Amino acid sequence: MSCRNDMLKFDLEEQTLAVINGPPVTDRPLCCQIIQAEAKDGAVGFSVLSYPRLQMWQGIMNIPGVATWVMWKTIEMNNILGLPPQIQAGWRGFETILGYSEDTYAIFIYVDTSVYMVQLKSMQSKRLHKTIYINDYHPLTGFYSPGITIAGGCDGAEVLHDALG
Repeated sequence: MSCRNDMLKFDLEEQTLAVINGPPVTDRPLCCQIIQAEAKDGAVGFSVLSYPRLQMWQGIMNIPGVATWVMWKTIEMNNILGLPPQIQAGWRGFETILGYSEDTYAIFIYVDTSVYMVQLKSMQSKRLHKTIYINDYHPLTGFYSPGITIAGGCDGAEVLHDALG
């Protein structure tokens, strides 16, 4: 099986399925992640981790199934605050993207036996935990049912705000 960076697009309204060619990545990517691009004009984002660089691509859908890709930005991983400056020799090659959070505009990466959350706007990271197990991450930012209060008088919105703040 070949490693490709194509994507599937399912149109709920038209009930169609299309294969969209991914960006023209020159390095053979070991890990990729579809992300939300900053543009609000229907663009799709695509990130490729080829340590020590994270490439961010932006694709504009001109006609169904065809995207025009432009390099959005290249991030040198050593410029992200909080990431280790070097990777232990035995763990090189295991760097990967584990997940993406649209709500917080953050990616989750595995580097040097630890999982990090990287805020893409501030270029700061936070080490979440150390592990030798590599798993996908599906972040949940939180939710509450409107109108339900919690004992002590706090309503759900305040609790959610306090938890995220």
